[in-house]
Amino acid sequence: MEKKLKLYTTTIKSIDDENKSIRFRISDDSIDRYGEKVDQSWNLKNFLKNPIGLWNHKSYNVEPEDVLGQWSDIKTEDDGTYGTLTFDVDINPKALTVFNQYVKRTLRCVSVGFIPHSMEWEDDTPVLKGNELLEVSCVPIPANANAVALALKDGSLNTKDAQWMLRSMRDGATELQEQLNKNKPEEGEEKHVEEVKTQLKDLSDLIVNLGEQFSALDTKIEAVSGELTEVKSTVAELKPAEPSGSTEQGQPAKGGEDDQPGAGEDEFDEDAELTPELQAQIDEEFASESQQQ
Repeated sequence: MEKKLKLYTTTIKSIDDENKSIRFRISDDSIDRYGEKVDQSWNLKNFLKNPIGLWNHKSYNVEPEDVLGQWSDIKTEDDGTYGTLTFDVDINPKALTVFNQYVKRTLRCVSVGFIPHSMEWEDDTPVLKGNELLEVSCVPIPANANAVALALKDGSLNTKDAQWMLRSMRDGATELQEQLNKNKPEEGEEKHVEEVKTQLKDLSDLIVNLGEQFSALDTKIEAVSGELTEVKSTVAELKPAEPSGSTEQGQPAKGGEDDQPGAGEDEFDEDAELTPELQAQIDEEFASESQQQ
């Protein structure tokens, strides 16, 4: 049989903030929206060889940020199967973001990827058995339609990470739409298809809502930037002017108190001491003028 994905609204059993780990209920045997039950006798042999916790089932074209941590202590109890995910917060900033969103309950779901090797019937309900667990993912399904937008507004989620979550939701919506387009419903599956369409519509509405939130935030940022520019302009106008008699180095300009006043190249300084040569020149000039008269 092919790989199946089952989405569960998760129950958080415990949180270890020091080690950044959360114990989730990852599956139970309730009847899901496909009308199926998953038997909780899991085959963990292959899963335990590489028990990584993925973001949104990114088992192909995986980016480092899509590997959130490692699962451990997978055990089945009376009310379902539990596992502990330790987030790699020291090497992956996205892992810390996702951890905090689960703690705050902005995110609410995990999803198991597995291969059922047999199926039995209980009354009219198919029960998937011989379930080989392949991976368990954290998925970007918020607790309510505005959860991510509210987290962005209160500062617990920054813009970059909110855009990352929004992109993941958009990718998920695209995959759902592709599945609907290529798979024609078989007899008895019409109800399931309608449920998937409803889920897709809810996800699309959420994406539109978040897009509007980002647009509003961009508008506010532009308004604040404009106000900041006006403040800078006002401050520049209020800045004291330089004294009129100063140079760039703050020294007095020529003609100030440190200069010899008024003396040009062709002017005579009456306070200067007369040398013999200068006295002879003056006498000669007076004699010349007397002869002319």
